[in-house]
Amino acid sequence: MIRAYKLSASLFDPPILPVEIPYENTTLPGCFHRVDESNTKRPLLILHTGFDGSAEEMHGQGARAGVERSWNVLAFDGPGQYGPIHRERLTFRPDWEKVVTPVVDFALTLPGVDPEKIALMSISMGGYLAPRAAAFEKRISALVANDGIYDFGVIQLAAVPPDQREAFIAPSIRKTLPNSIASLERL
Repeated sequence: MIRAYKLSASLFDPPILPVEIPYENTTLPGCFHRVDESNTKRPLLILHTGFDGSAEEMHGQGARAGVERSWNVLAFDGPGQYGPIHRERLTFRPDWEKVVTPVVDFALTLPGVDPEKIALMSISMGGYLAPRAAAFEKRISALVANDGIYDFGVIQLAAVPPDQREAFIAPSIRKTLPNSIASLERL
């Protein structure tokens, strides 16, 4: 998938650039989407996904929309995410600012980045990680944290036919799911 994406990325005008972001004793993979090849200072949108996505996946989940709105975009994979977990077995860490700060440092070396206009957007589990990063990384001036799931129990139960839901819920967890069941019944 990554190889195919990099081939397609080279066909964009301007090309989407693969990047390696210095992080501790290694690098984090990412993609830099530029509005154009000028050095005009533009807002920067930093994107990351959550538990099981990749920087390349962010292409259709905000990266190209940002470029269309005259934002440069840097999408990356952090520890525990697609590239780092597969390449080096780097696992998630709760102090996500220790991940985002080196990404911001790197971003400020890229052409056309306005250091006063940096936004961070994350999806899925990233919606839980990014607010922590933004709380500590003061160069981030805007945050979009889209966790995607309000109640995971509802998501799980929604896939089960209504007449089988009682059997689906294990008795040992039944008392922990009343809000999920009530939410599902309202759907």
